[in-house]
Amino acid sequence: MDITLAEYAKRHGRALATLRQKAYRGGFKTARRVGRDWLIDEDEPLVDNRRKLTEQAVFTDAAYGPGGLDDAERERLLKYERAKEYSGWREYPATCEGIFANIFDAGMFDKYSAVQLGEIAAVIKKVYDKGVAYGSEHPISIHVL
Repeated sequence: MDITLAEYAKRHGRALATLRQKAYRGGFKTARRVGRDWLIDEDEPLVDNRRKLTEQAVFTDAAYGPGGLDDAERERLLKYERAKEYSGWREYPATCEGIFANIFDAGMFDKYSAVQLGEIAAVIKKVYDKGVAYGSEHPISIHVL
């Protein structure tokens, strides 16, 4: 269901002006302009691509020295940390680890980019949030196209 960009901004705790700029730049998949207003699918995950974790933010000097991680291991771990950041789950470490463990088990980690993995986890978060909001009396329906 489409909602206004103002409502979307309120739900995600973001400034309307910021999200309007993102919409103008094509940063949303479902946002469209109707007259002077913007509409967006309420289920579209909000992915913040501004912050890209750097190696310096993730690794200590020990990761580079003798006995440290090789290039492939550092790249894989950096991708994982970026995916967690994009997902919005980083503030819930145990849940974040559980979600990404399932993503690894499903063989998705090597197939998708960090942004795509973050979006997958963000969709899982949306379903989880809806389940919490509605409680166990209201099962979430899944629509398959």
